[in-house]
Amino acid sequence: MTPSCPPPAKACSITRCTCGCWRNSTARSTWRSSISRCPRSRPHEITCWLNSRRYSEVREEMTVMQETEHPSRRNVLAAGLAGASAGIVPGVQSIAAAAAESTENAATAVKVRFDELLPHEFRKRLAQRPIAYLPLGTLEWHGEHLPLGSDAMQSEGLMLECARRFGGIVMPPIYLGPDRAKPADDGKMLVGMDYAESATPPRQLDGSCYWVPNGFHLLMVDAILAQLKRAGFRAVFADGHGPSRWSWAENLSERQARFGLKLFGVTKEIVGWRSQVDHAARNETSLMMHLRPNLVDLSQLPQSR
Repeated sequence: MTPSCPPPAKACSITRCTCGCWRNSTARSTWRSSISRCPRSRPHEITCWLNSRRYSEVREEMTVMQETEHPSRRNVLAAGLAGASAGIVPGVQSIAAAAAESTENAATAVKVRFDELLPHEFRKRLAQRPIAYLPLGTLEWHGEHLPLGSDAMQSEGLMLECARRFGGIVMPPIYLGPDRAKPADDGKMLVGMDYAESATPPRQLDGSCYWVPNGFHLLMVDAILAQLKRAGFRAVFADGHGPSRWSWAENLSERQARFGLKLFGVTKEIVGWRSQVDHAARNETSLMMHLRPNLVDLSQLPQSR
């Protein structure tokens, strides 16, 4: 089911951006589909990134369209967390308003972060729902417009909402993880997006600082699971950066038997999952504009095309 957009000022219609003012920050190619807002030719227009719909006669400062989480992801969480699912509510608002709302929500939200809980709060939440959420993040280049910790912020943001709605405790993110790696001609190590097919020439991207061998990552996660078991948790859900996600998902059965925990993750077989995966492009940018709008700087995107 396709999520619905808010009521438009005029009739909603499919449109195409012909000037190409937005670009895919990974592929270095112009987006010429209907996922753009052109500040030059259409200064009073906002385009819904999710549904490719256009709304006219909207105030110019309302430049943020928040993307609804893909249904397949919600279904994964529902299955993995005993029927619990989490979605992002669509809407249009200014960056300033979104930032103010995030600050207000943070001040009044239920405490679910492991490191913020007092002992009696920890005991209460653990007794109510002994589930731990483990965000698998990185410190990785995500274009010039997104923060380096975007992977962790996205997975942690989703898990915080799950914990507040359905119970459980959110672990601090892991910022180290595996990824593809190979030596460059100059002797430097290229990791992950450093040598994506669209990166010409391959190069070390500024700020990427997260790579560890997969074996080290497995040992680190195993140590965390041992401590979670010791603390009294009975189930763990982990998700986040792709390579860390696959490493986690491929070892669930063996780890469940070894630690006596129920473990949940996202696998490559989930229908529709790949359709929402990108790197610093419309999906990740939309999520970050919803979760941490104060950290997104769209002015850093190329404006000349």
